[in-house]
Amino acid sequence: MVVSGAVEADAFEHLLVLAGLEPWDELPLRASALTPRQAARLLAVLLKKPVTPGNFPPRMATSLLLREVLEGGTVSREELLRRVARFDRAVVLRPDGYLAWVMTGRTQQRVAQVQWKNGVFGALGFELGRFYLDTGGVFRPADEHLQPVFSSFVVEVYDDADVINRSLDGAGEAFFELAMAIGKFFTAPTDSVRALQHLPAGIAALISASPEYLERFTYMTRGEQIQAVAKLVTSLYACGGVAKGTTGTVTAAMGGVDAMVPVLSLSAEGALVLERIAVPVGQMASAVGSGVGGLYVLSAASSNAGGSLHAGGSKVEERYRNVEIVDERGDPLGEFDEIQPGLFIEDKSAMNLEVLHPRTGKPMQTAEQWAVKQIYEKTTARIKNLMTRAHATRPAVGGSPTVPPISTLKTYRNFLFRIEEAKPALQEAVSRQLARLTQENPGWKFIATYGQ
Repeated sequence: MVVSGAVEADAFEHLLVLAGLEPWDELPLRASALTPRQAARLLAVLLKKPVTPGNFPPRMATSLLLREVLEGGTVSREELLRRVARFDRAVVLRPDGYLAWVMTGRTQQRVAQVQWKNGVFGALGFELGRFYLDTGGVFRPADEHLQPVFSSFVVEVYDDADVINRSLDGAGEAFFELAMAIGKFFTAPTDSVRALQHLPAGIAALISASPEYLERFTYMTRGEQIQAVAKLVTSLYACGGVAKGTTGTVTAAMGGVDAMVPVLSLSAEGALVLERIAVPVGQMASAVGSGVGGLYVLSAASSNAGGSLHAGGSKVEERYRNVEIVDERGDPLGEFDEIQPGLFIEDKSAMNLEVLHPRTGKPMQTAEQWAVKQIYEKTTARIKNLMTRAHATRPAVGGSPTVPPISTLKTYRNFLFRIEEAKPALQEAVSRQLARLTQENPGWKFIATYGQ
């Protein structure tokens, strides 16, 4: 159905929203193929969203779809929708011990309390992080291609009236249910690092490769450590990033001299950060996901050696990512996606225009509305803050470890907007806002590129 130039959300867009994307998060435009760069951006956004019992199942499915694109390359919308259809009869085990449907998040039936046993989190044969298919009244495990595995493990599908009558499908953090399974490994705060070796290898690798967070983690109370690890485990299982894990070197099979791989890291505050960066072949890395589109953690030693890495692919001395400007009190005033000598670079997707939001039924944004907000208003505020209020710079989450001083940034006068969408209507709307910016900011230059 078309309403005022808008279209109903398709199955992929609906799944993204159920997985946790908000109305203000940009969705990929259905007219365009989904690229690895877009998939990495969507997965990075999802990692920052809270995991609830309701969004855990659709987030697992969404994450698998995005990791397939990261590994296999650009996918057409038609193929993407075909892949979504594979989940129509799929369920997953939630951290609270219930089975729930992937395409709706609806609770189906109770299994048992999830426990850590034989190297996996599971309940009565069901494993956390694995898909199961309804094959005519019974659930069977699915393989990595989402085909049923006809093994001895079969569980009958039934309606659990007690579950259906309870409000288990929506709000509330999902990680609390894992605390009991994890807590037995933490006898005291001083045992915290040693306790991690009993959990999925990806957890230990991730925390060990994040020295700022590791120091903070060491000084937490036992209860805080258990909660932090439970939350981290839940978030990683939701995105397909926890398995037994293996450590080795990045190989040439992943790419040429530099391999583009999805790399996970932790901020000092414990926020998960995903970046698709160029990693030199031979660098040590831990795979923290199995199957399609594995995620990686760089070893602490190698990630700090050999110059800075960036999302474009090569080592660059004067290219900085995610630079935040702050006022005299240290309060944030804004962030630049990338900075090169004399140039501010902002990456935009503009991929949710003229699409009806599945929850509200209203259009996301028109091209003109998007350009006014994302190009004119945000840039105007950024320039004002930079020139009148900014007192210092610092790395934002996932940013370059070193950043240029604020005195240097105040001398720059060029803005480049790299916009993924390239529709004529969008280009016209952006051009109008670039003209406004040029007129209101003498001496500044504003340009945009499209379709990259």
